[in-house]
Amino acid sequence: RKLGMELVIPLLVDALSEQGVRVALVIHEVASDADRNFVNKLRQTLISLNLFPVLATSGEEGVIKAKQFPTEDVIIVQKRVASQIYFRETITRKQETENILRALSLDVRTRNIPRVILCSDEKELADAQVEFKENTPWYAKKSTHKLDFQALLEKIFESPEAKKDSKDRADLIAK
Repeated sequence: RKLGMELVIPLLVDALSEQGVRVALVIHEVASDADRNFVNKLRQTLISLNLFPVLATSGEEGVIKAKQFPTEDVIIVQKRVASQIYFRETITRKQETENILRALSLDVRTRNIPRVILCSDEKELADAQVEFKENTPWYAKKSTHKLDFQALLEKIFESPEAKKDSKDRADLIAK
């Protein structure tokens, strides 16, 4: 008999049940059945990788959802949506325009959230790497295999910034 031994089992149960689920915001237009099928397949892939997917079907909706609380752990943006104009200001002397990805990288609530640009093919991937090189280091093709996508997400969540969040601490406690 040890002092406090009756608390060991309840504390272990609490630690094992306290597992942080990461949230992935998917910003992808659904204009056809092929888009709908891809988004549903991506949603199932994210769920199987222990991520909770939140879907936004337009760039504006995605920016609004990204700024809500609780914050997302990763934002997956379709390349076509990432370059859409989100904000245009013409009142000042020079015209200001902002695309969806720039709006996410400038806002204090979303600037530290890793962003993955989702491209449909090699050409779009090369174009995205040139166009968004200062806003995001992460890219993936739609045809990326689940294991490669999992490796990409693990690399993203291994960053020192991601290690500071409560979800990572909950996973460490559970282990």
